[in-house]
Amino acid sequence: MDFKKEFILKTKEIYKETVSENHAYHKLCNKFESYFTDLKESLKKEIEAANGELDIMIDELAYTKVVFFNRELEIKIDEPLIEVLVKYYDEITNENIEKTIDIIEYKDGAYNSQVFQSPITRNIIDNYLAVAFREDLEKNASKKEY
Repeated sequence: MDFKKEFILKTKEIYKETVSENHAYHKLCNKFESYFTDLKESLKKEIEAANGELDIMIDELAYTKVVFFNRELEIKIDEPLIEVLVKYYDEITNENIEKTIDIIEYKDGAYNSQVFQSPITRNIIDNYLAVAFREDLEKNASKKEY
């Protein structure tokens, strides 16, 4: 029985950092999934009516993608780095543009945003959404007012 206790304690010590990182990873993935599932549920009828101009795709452990008109917000979950991208078509240069707006890395027990220098929160995810879509949202909302 004594070796069993020693085995358990040493094994826990060996895998302590890996267990901590796995926990932080799943917590982060759940945060993204929760935020974007709420968004998708809130816009369910609009997504159905948008004919592909608006969509939200979630694969909890791989990516999240929000499409709104000709822009995309994509969160690529690819350990050890998680990349937050905005993709769009630039009509002036006639090019597809892909910009990384943040990189999320595991450090000191949490996944942290390089841009915000802190662990990921719903407010940070909200900022990603704003960076990706604010301009198009305002432009398209003003067209509907006429």
